[in-house]
Amino acid sequence: MTVAIVVLNYNGTEDTLECLRSLRHITYAGARIYLVDNGSCPPLRASLPAEERHVRLLESPVNLGFTGGCNLAARTALDEGATHVLFLNNDTIVDPGFLEPLVRALEADRRIGIATPKIYFHGQDRVFWAHGARLDPWTGRSTHHGVYRRDAGQYDRVREVDRVTGCAMIARRDFIERVGMLDDRFFAYGEEIDWCLRGRKGGYRMAVVPESVVWHKGHRTSGRLGRPFIAYLQTRNHLLLLRKNAESFVAGGSVAIGYFALSLAWRTAGAVARGDARSAGAALLGVRDGLRGRFGRPPRDLERGRA
Repeated sequence: MTVAIVVLNYNGTEDTLECLRSLRHITYAGARIYLVDNGSCPPLRASLPAEERHVRLLESPVNLGFTGGCNLAARTALDEGATHVLFLNNDTIVDPGFLEPLVRALEADRRIGIATPKIYFHGQDRVFWAHGARLDPWTGRSTHHGVYRRDAGQYDRVREVDRVTGCAMIARRDFIERVGMLDDRFFAYGEEIDWCLRGRKGGYRMAVVPESVVWHKGHRTSGRLGRPFIAYLQTRNHLLLLRKNAESFVAGGSVAIGYFALSLAWRTAGAVARGDARSAGAALLGVRDGLRGRFGRPPRDLERGRA
């Protein structure tokens, strides 16, 4: 079985190269790495060392977002015969044997559509960043299982969860062909929740595989883009998620919309109080565009360093 490991780079050369160095030591024989340079400036190609020339480099002249970059690589990999596709953040370090347990779990139980490893905070001693996540059908709020807790064996079994995180998730070819690719309208944030909800509607389950381990540095690319960029995407995309998957939430999502409005008011007031009026304005712009159906790439002036 051939596993395509998809890594996206957007102006994160140092993290990307460290991720690739860790992937160099994996023990799974049937893996191929697809590296998407997602509109980086300068382009990544010149920084790739000779040891990484075996990597399948896909270059986009513009930032396609997490969804667009992942979809570009996934389509290429499936066309080239991949049986599984793993999306992996570029700010991660993998355990050499992380891939075999994921593939075994997906093949042992065909009801599992997407699997994810245990994900620890990088630089900490077995402290969870995520062990899958829950999704509240009342509020629409999603939180990571186990976050900030030290791993003491409490999750040492394959566990079904409401959804996985986009940091590290693997799907079989049949899942992608049946459920479809990531929805490009999200661009980034919320797309993996939507993917899991679509999978669950198709009869699939989502699971965490405890024998597989990845370490995550955490939101390095989004941090470079800045808070307004994130606030806009998270706000706009949450409206898209609730609208698109209304049947997955109580009362068709109307309760979740009410919760969203209250939490938005609280967050924007907090941003203004912190002197971050730009993020508050970006969140309100996200509401406007979400209601008007304007999705895909966010306005360019929201990126860090632009007026």
